[in-house]
Parts: sequence; structure tokens; C-alpha cells
Amino acid sequence: MLEERQNRQTVTFKSFIGSIKSLLQNKSFLLHNLGYSCNIGIYSSIGTLLNQLILNYFPGEQEEAGRMGLVMILTGMVGSIVTGIVLDKTHKYKETSFVIFVFTALCLGGLTVSLEMKSKWMVYVAIGMFGFFLNGYLPAGIEFAIEMTFPAPESTVTGILMTTSQILTVILTIILGIVLEKCGALLCSITMISVVGIGCILTLFTPNKLKRQQAFMKDRNVSFTPLKQ
Repeated sequence: MLEERQNRQTVTFKSFIGSIKSLLQNKSFLLHNLGYSCNIGIYSSIGTLLNQLILNYFPGEQEEAGRMGLVMILTGMVGSIVTGIVLDKTHKYKETSFVIFVFTALCLGGLTVSLEMKSKWMVYVAIGMFGFFLNGYLPAGIEFAIEMTFPAPESTVTGILMTTSQILTVILTIILGIVLEKCGALLCSITMISVVGIGCILTLFTPNKLKRQQAFMKDRNVSFTPLKQ
């Protein structure tokens, strides 16, 4: 059953600034913010550089590169839906985020191997799985952030996540573009895997504080046992 959103409050400019200051002092949120930004940064960067990356291995196959990108987007949509269902059923926000991050790194590694082998069917499978997990992280990452920052306004939390991720996206796109041009597609892929790996580590060390769940359980007079850190 979907949770009832009870975190409703009137937001003034003063309270908005106060919530931002509070969030920027929340070490758990800052760790998660960086991890989330690593994921979104790679998602946006690979969307920009995918055509160049594919054409390095399959010259002149612009249409093929476009179809591969489409597969990544479509499976990503499915991934987001599946993640939402899993979160609604389990409420395992950190665990879900971490597992998705690990599989994203593994699938990106599989995509790199497939490209090096120049096997189109393997690339389609790998990029489909990569898109599924990469895009599936978005709802998990946002919900985990809202959980640990409750009762901060959800719009403010999401806004900070998006702002940081867009800044990192610009930086990563520039860096990966240079690496792709100067050092080749393989090193570019390895760099992306490294960034996703950093995101995995940051997520692993993010404290699992489910403040929103605790508040809901308290309101319903239900005992709540926090998960071990």
C-alpha cells in the first residue's frame, strides 16, 4: 500500500533557507547526495557521449547506436517502475539503492567487455541491463534522501539533489569527452565504471536513518526497530 504523504507545511523564504542550511549540515545527506550525483552524472554523460562511444567500435553505424540508446531508455523506464514497486513493498531504501548501484557497475563493465568484443547482440543485452539498473536508481535515491532528511520539505531535498547532480553532470561530460577523444573509448568506459564504483562506496557508508518511517510508525502507535548501521 502506498504511503500517505503527511509531510505538508507552509514554506516561507526564512524556513526555506533554514531547511537548506540544515540539509547542508546533514552528513548522511551530503554523502548520499554525492553518491546520487555520481549516478545521475554518468546517466546524463553517457546519454550525451553514447553515439561517439558506439561509433568507436562500430564505425558508420549511426542507426545502430540510436537503437542501442533507445533500448537503454526503454529498459530504464521499466527499471524505475520495478524499483518503485520494490520500495513500496519492502521500504528497504538504502539496501535497494546499494544493490542497484552494484548491478549498475557490473552491467557497465559488461557493456565495456561487449564493446571490446564488438558483439552487437551482447551490447544490446548489456546496455539494456545497464539502463534498467541505472535509471532504476533514480526513485530509490530520491526516496532514500527524503527518508533520512524528514521532516525537511521534499521539494527542497529533491532540488538540492538535482542541482548537485547537474553540476557533476557538466563536469563529468567534459572530462569523459576529453578522455574519449584523447585516450580512447576503453579508458572512457573504465573512468565511468570508477565513478559508479565511488557511488557504490558512498552509498555503502551512508547511515541508514529512516526518519520518515519512524515518524509514521510513531503516529500509528507501532513499534519500530531501526536497521543496524
